[in-house]
Amino acid sequence: MPNDGSSMLKDSSDENTEPPAVELYDYILVFNNPFDSEKKGYKCKLYDYDVSSEKAEIKFRRFFNISEDESAYKEAADRIRSHIDGKTTIKMQILVQEFLLTTLKIFQDYLQLDVTVTLSLLGDKFFFKLISIERNLKVQADLVDYQLQFQPHADDDLDFQKVPPYGPYERDAENKGSEKVRIYKRYDNLGNETPDGSIFKHKDRIRLVYSMISSVIELGELTTQKILDAQFPQHDHRILTYFDKEWVTFRHFWRHQNIEKINDYFGEKQSMYFAWLENYIWWLTIPSIFGSIFGIIIYSADSGPSDSINAGEVCYFLYAFLLSIGSTFMDQIWLRKEKVLGWKWGVCDIKGQEEQRPEYKGVYQKDPISGKMKKIHEKKRHSILKNVLGLSTIIFFVTVVIASLIAIFFYRANSNDDSWGPRIAGIFNAIQIKILNIIYKKIAVVLTDWENYETESEYQNALTIKLFAFQFVNSYSSLFYIAYFKGRYEGCESENCVYELGFQLGIIYIITLCLNLIEIGLPIFQNYINLYKENKKIKENDAQIGLSAEEIEYNLIQYETPLDDYMEVIIGYGYVVLFGISFPFSPLLTLFLCIIELRVDAWKLIKATRRIFPAQESSIGVWIVIIQIISFIGAGTNMGLITFTRNVFHLNSAIDQWICFIALEHSLFILKMILSVFIPNVPGIVENGIKWSTRVRGEILWGKLSDIDKEREARNLVFEPLEYKRKYDLIEIADKTFTDYNKND
Repeated sequence: MPNDGSSMLKDSSDENTEPPAVELYDYILVFNNPFDSEKKGYKCKLYDYDVSSEKAEIKFRRFFNISEDESAYKEAADRIRSHIDGKTTIKMQILVQEFLLTTLKIFQDYLQLDVTVTLSLLGDKFFFKLISIERNLKVQADLVDYQLQFQPHADDDLDFQKVPPYGPYERDAENKGSEKVRIYKRYDNLGNETPDGSIFKHKDRIRLVYSMISSVIELGELTTQKILDAQFPQHDHRILTYFDKEWVTFRHFWRHQNIEKINDYFGEKQSMYFAWLENYIWWLTIPSIFGSIFGIIIYSADSGPSDSINAGEVCYFLYAFLLSIGSTFMDQIWLRKEKVLGWKWGVCDIKGQEEQRPEYKGVYQKDPISGKMKKIHEKKRHSILKNVLGLSTIIFFVTVVIASLIAIFFYRANSNDDSWGPRIAGIFNAIQIKILNIIYKKIAVVLTDWENYETESEYQNALTIKLFAFQFVNSYSSLFYIAYFKGRYEGCESENCVYELGFQLGIIYIITLCLNLIEIGLPIFQNYINLYKENKKIKENDAQIGLSAEEIEYNLIQYETPLDDYMEVIIGYGYVVLFGISFPFSPLLTLFLCIIELRVDAWKLIKATRRIFPAQESSIGVWIVIIQIISFIGAGTNMGLITFTRNVFHLNSAIDQWICFIALEHSLFILKMILSVFIPNVPGIVENGIKWSTRVRGEILWGKLSDIDKEREARNLVFEPLEYKRKYDLIEIADKTFTDYNKND
C-alpha cells in the first residue's frame, strides 16, 4: 500500500489545464486525509492507533450501506483480510485509506457520479466534488419517488388549479408522454422555468445526489469516526449576488421577501422560518401602534391610587384584551398561510416521505414494511432510562434557575432603594438567562442524540421541547415573581409592581439587544480566525497559490438548523404576549429587533455560513403548538396583571379579585377557542387543490381516469349479462304485501 496519497487521489494543483469558468457541484464531501504525503510534507496522525483484527472488518463494514456482494466492497474486504492475515491488530489508518479508495470506486462505478478530487493546500483534507448527469438523477428520483411538479394545462383556470399538481417521478410515464407533451416542468440553471431545460432545480439535484451518497456510505458513522469532516452543497454566487442586493439590505426592509426565490435556494424548511418571521413582523405592527398610543396615555395619566378608574387603567384593560385576542388571530392566520405555502411547494404530505438521519443508529437491512434498505433499531429497556434522565436534567436545571433567582432577589432586597442595587440585579438576571440557555443547550443536544431519533423532524421536535421547557422557566420566572409575588413578600416602590415589571422587561430588552449584537459578530470573527489560521499555515508552507473556492467555503461555519433563530424570536414573542401590558412599548421594540433579526439571519446564510442542505418541511413544526400555548398562557397572565397586580377595577376584596379574574380569563379562553374554530386552519382553495391534484396525478402517471363514464368507455368496463333472469310481476307482489299487512292489523 503506497503511503503517498497523491498517487491514489490526484491533487488538482498538478493539472495544467484551468477548470471551467462556472462549475457548480451538486455536493461536496470533505474527508480527512489518511495518506502520508512526502510532496506536501503531511503526515497523518489522526488515525495513528490500532484496531483489533477481530473488530477491523466489522468496523470497516459499518462505513458502508451497500451489499457485501458489490464488487468494490468485496475487493476492499479482501485487502483488509490480507492486512490482518497473521496479525492481532491493524492500523486504523489502513482502514480509512481502504475506505477512501473503495468509496471513490463506488461513486464512479456504482453511482456513476462525476467525481473531482482535490487535496487541500496543506494536504490534510480531500475534497470530493460530485456531479450527477440528468439520466442518473432520474434513476434515483424514480427509486425514491421524488416529487416533481407537473406542467400546467391551458384549461386549468379555476382557483384551485392555479398550482399544478406534484407527483412522484416516473421514468416510464415521462417516456410515454415525451412524444406528445412533457409531463414535468423544466428549469434553467438559475431555477427559472424554461421550455427546454432540466426537470430538476439545483436544490433537487442536491437532494438526489445526497440520497445517492447516503445509500452507499454511512455518513453518521463516518462523522463519528472523524473520517468525514464536513459535507455541504456549493454556493451559487450568481444567486447570492441577487440576495445581497435585494434581501439582506435594509433599504427595502418594508418590502415582502421573495420567498419563492429563497425556497428555490435554501429549501422549504428554512423558507418556512423566514415566511413565519415576516408574518410575525407584519402582525407586530398592530400592537406596536396601539401599544405606543396606550403607553403615552398610561404614562401621562395619573397612575397613583384613586377612587375611580382613570384613562390609564382603561388603556391597560383594552391593551390586555388586544394582546390576548390578537395572538390568536396571528397563529390562525399563519396556519392558513403555512398550508398555502405547503400546497404551492408540494410538501403537504412530506412527513411520510422523510429519510432516516445519518446519525440514526441501527443495523442496515431490508425493512419488511417498506421493502427498502434502511437502518433498523430495536428499542431496548434502557430507552425508558433515557427519558427519565432527560426529565431529571430539565428538573435539575430548573432548580439551578430558581436558585439563581433567589440569590439575585436576595441581593436586590438587601440593597438600598436609592442605590444601583435593583438595576444591577436586573442586569445580572438578563445575563444569567443568556448564560444558562447556552449551557443547557449543549446538554440537551447530547441527551437528544442519545435518544436516537430516526427522522430529522422527530429529532428537532424532541430537542425543541427540551430547550423551550427550560428557557420558558429561565426567561420568564423572574418576571412572574415580580408580577405576582414580589409585592406580597418584598413590596414594590409603588402600590403595585407593574412599573417595576416594565422596568425589568426593558432591561432584558436592552441586554438582549447587546448580546445579540455580540452574537452577530461571532460568525464574522470566527470566519476571520479560520481564514487567518489557514493563510498563516499556507505562508509557513510557502504555498504559491491561495485557497480554492471549496476550501474557502469549508472554512465558513456550519449553519445547522433555524432552531436557535426560532427560539430567540419566540421567547421575544412571549415577552410581548405574557407581560406586554407592563411595558406597552415592548411590541415596538420587538418589531425593531425582528426587522434586524430577519436581515441578520439572511446575511448569515449568504455571507457567513456554508450553504445549507435544502431540507424539506411542510410547516414550522412543534413551534406552532408552542406559540398557541404561549397565547393561552398570555390570556391568563394579562387578566392576572390587570386584576391582581394593577387592580384596575379597584377591588379591595381578594374574593372579588378572584371572581373577576376567573370571569375575565374564562371569557377570553372561550372567545379564543371560538376564533380558532371560526377561522379554519386550511383554506378551502388548498383543500380543493389537494383533492384535485390527487385525481390529476393518477390520470397523468397511471392513466387512472376519475370520470367514471370515461373510465368505463376507455377500458370497456361493462357488466356481464346473466344467463338466467328471474321474472316478477311487481303489481301482484305489491297487492299481496298490502293484503298481508292488513290481515296482521
